[in-house]
Amino acid sequence: MRDFLYQTYDMVLERLKYAEAKNTIIVTLLGALVIGGFRIYNETPYRPDIATFYFWNFILFAVLAITVSLSSFMPNIKLQYLYKGKEPADSDSLIYYEHISKYDVDTYLTAINRRYFDSEATPGNLDFDVAAQIIINSRSAYRKYSISYYAIVFSIFAILTPIIGIIYFFLSSRVHLTNEDGKTKVQYGKIKFIEDIKELTIKSKRKLQNPISKKRTQNTQHLEQSKNKFFTSGIPKTKGQPSDPSASSVSANLEKQPADVLPEIPLTGPNASSAEEFSNTAAPSQSWPSDPESYGYVDESSGKTESDSEADSEREIVKTEPPLVPTHVSDDMDDEK
Repeated sequence: MRDFLYQTYDMVLERLKYAEAKNTIIVTLLGALVIGGFRIYNETPYRPDIATFYFWNFILFAVLAITVSLSSFMPNIKLQYLYKGKEPADSDSLIYYEHISKYDVDTYLTAINRRYFDSEATPGNLDFDVAAQIIINSRSAYRKYSISYYAIVFSIFAILTPIIGIIYFFLSSRVHLTNEDGKTKVQYGKIKFIEDIKELTIKSKRKLQNPISKKRTQNTQHLEQSKNKFFTSGIPKTKGQPSDPSASSVSANLEKQPADVLPEIPLTGPNASSAEEFSNTAAPSQSWPSDPESYGYVDESSGKTESDSEADSEREIVKTEPPLVPTHVSDDMDDEK
């Protein structure tokens, strides 16, 4: 009997591990889908109302499935608090975890002794402990499998919700119901799927361009205000510089005079007189003659001025001078000879 109990214990333990792995896969898969769904939802510029409705339905069922799956990991190892199935029956399998969960320790050992050993085996204390552990693992596995069943149902609803939304969006642009003469019939309309996609694209572009155009308008208005403020208030005064009453007059002259005429800006400040004297001495008011004879002597025969003839003589001197030969080169040549 003890060997039979050990074998049954190993089989039930394997089923328990499989149930935990199944719930782990459900939590991981749905968690990734929820994160990806939120990312796509935030990056989509235009979302129809029907798409938003189906998206939140997907999130609802996915969160329910994750919550149910996580509840299966709550430890509960006390025998009296674990779920007990239906009443045992003679047709139950004594090695299947769901059927074992119906029994308690005494009835389970009695059923094993009667079916497999013709009531001839005498169970010991170790047999009672092993049987108790088998029953605890069987009830835990049964609870985890029951929870994973409902988690899978919610997962199917969560995955099918976007698919149902796509089917609805596809059919709503092609098929509609009409009621004529008290009868309801299905009428096939024009194919508007491509037109709907174009409309969604145009709306998304408008939504993306609106903030940019609004910001551009604000920048233009700010530039115009700064320009008007500069020409109305004059040249801005720096920190620590005394105020100049002639600044407003300068800006007024800039606006009145044409663009090709430079205004005469009056000199102000403590060094105004010295600057004016320097300008009078450095740049006297005289007109330069346009006659080339005033700049130098002009040769009537050649038509060249004195400066031109001097330049030509310098060129001739450069041409007639022999090239310079280094002395060390000639010495080397003599040595070779």
